[in-house]
Amino acid sequence: MQRPLTSGFRVYVTVWVGYNVFKTGFLRLFTIYGSRLSHLAIILAFLVFFYRNDAGTEDGMVAAGEYWHFIASAYAVALVLMAGLLTHTVVSYRSITKRSEPKVGKHASQAL
Repeated sequence: MQRPLTSGFRVYVTVWVGYNVFKTGFLRLFTIYGSRLSHLAIILAFLVFFYRNDAGTEDGMVAAGEYWHFIASAYAVALVLMAGLLTHTVVSYRSITKRSEPKVGKHASQAL
């Protein structure tokens, strides 16, 4: 039997991650970092599926309906990681390109 607080927290985190990902428009998440983190999420979901002990069954296996919930939770974690990594990459790229641009102002135009 699931604890209601844990289940509600998972739903909240999943909705929050989905809202932020779609709001900020990270459309390239799956193409840039998706394949490695997707495999990590699937592995995490299977580990949780096979080794969770408080699922209410004798052998520690979760019910079939809960299995898809864990896969969705693992993908939500992977999306958060991808969004953070992509944001870090974009911010780093912008700071590098800003530094390399030549400064053009009044003094530079007067020198010409």
